[in-house]
Amino acid sequence: MNNRRAGLTLVEVLLAMVILAAGLGVMVVAAGRCVAVARKSANYATARNLIARVELENPLDREEIASGEDGGDFAGGPEGFRWQRTIEPYADETLPLYRVTIRVTWTERGQGLGEDVTRLVYAPEAEEMQRKP
Repeated sequence: MNNRRAGLTLVEVLLAMVILAAGLGVMVVAAGRCVAVARKSANYATARNLIARVELENPLDREEIASGEDGGDFAGGPEGFRWQRTIEPYADETLPLYRVTIRVTWTERGQGLGEDVTRLVYAPEAEEMQRKP
C-alpha cells in the first residue's frame, strides 16, 4: 500500500507563481527604463545635430560680431525644439574675444531639457570696426 502522490502541492505552485510574477515585474520596469534612456539619448543626438544646423544656417559674421542674443525654432525640423545663441565678451572687453553659446531646448514629459555648446571666437575685425569713427 504505497499511497505516494506524484506532482506538486498547491503551496509549491503558488510559490513558483509569486517568483515568476516578481521576475516579470522587474523585467517590465527595466524594459521601460531602457526605452526612456533610448528616447532621451535620441533627443540629445538630435539636439547636437540641430546645433550644427544653427551654425550652418545662421553663421556669425566675425566683422560685425557684437554682444546679444538671437534664437528661434527649426522650420521643417523636429517639433518642440528651439534654439538660442548668446554672444558676450570673454573676460576683458578690451580683447576681441567673445564667448558664443548655442543652446537647443525641448520638453520631454513636462520637463524642460537642453543641450548647449560654448566656444570662444576671436574676432579682431570686430574690434577694428568698433574703433573706426
